[in-house]
Amino acid sequence: MSSPFYKIKCDVQHLKRHFHIYVHAGDTPVVRSYLYQDGEKYNPGEDWTAELGFGEDFEDSTELVIVDGVSGYAGDSSSSSEDGDTDYNYFEFDFTAADVGTPGDYFFQVIVRDALDTERYVFGSGTLHVLESPIGGSHTDLVLTETVNWDVIDNIGTEPWCDKTKVIPCSDCSESETDCDANDAGSMWVWTGACDQTFNLPVAQASSLGAVFKFMNLTTNVITIRPSSGQLLDGYPAIYTGSGGINDNPAYTYIRIKQTTDTGYNAIEGRLKWTYLNV
Repeated sequence: MSSPFYKIKCDVQHLKRHFHIYVHAGDTPVVRSYLYQDGEKYNPGEDWTAELGFGEDFEDSTELVIVDGVSGYAGDSSSSSEDGDTDYNYFEFDFTAADVGTPGDYFFQVIVRDALDTERYVFGSGTLHVLESPIGGSHTDLVLTETVNWDVIDNIGTEPWCDKTKVIPCSDCSESETDCDANDAGSMWVWTGACDQTFNLPVAQASSLGAVFKFMNLTTNVITIRPSSGQLLDGYPAIYTGSGGINDNPAYTYIRIKQTTDTGYNAIEGRLKWTYLNV
């Protein structure tokens, strides 16, 4: 007897038709994804492969759980059809209990590739709802180990993104200043040191227009963000957390700064109780 499966229909011509799958934490669900092209069944090549990837949400899914698909060609053709005919327009994805070990709602997509990976198509997107399940017993945490490798993409113009997911922890009080490298544009510096600290932005220039730098202060100490000498941030030489020379902000004080001209920066998010310096 075959295992029960959850059926979804993905149409490459109608990608905005999102689907929903509801499973219980700790289950071992099987998802069968049927492929269509504008309502007509689409049979991929026998040597084509597929992956189902899911993560936290559409905006922040930089690490995905990946489940490999099994082609319909590998199944029993007499029972592979959804309407009784012999069909191969589907892939099956077998989840482990660890894959759905953590309850929550996860954005996911189905991608299909040819054997040489010279053709690839995202056939559909949807939401995987993992429900609490006391009867399912104990389960392990969701493991997000797969990453998106942006290095395989050849860029020939301005990058379509300015923020990165890289976090740069900082706590060294042996120096009172930290120079931010232009190559780390888009990253976030997180200050946890037991002293005040100044972060020096790179020299703003035409070639780095649009660069973003993010900072988070997790302490009661003051951090100061300072552009290069002679350049300004929101028209001022610097900005710091707090007021009156002290940091009286709540925890997780955050700011996001963007180079908006060839010679200057602006704070575009998270000013909160930051104070501008005139010197």
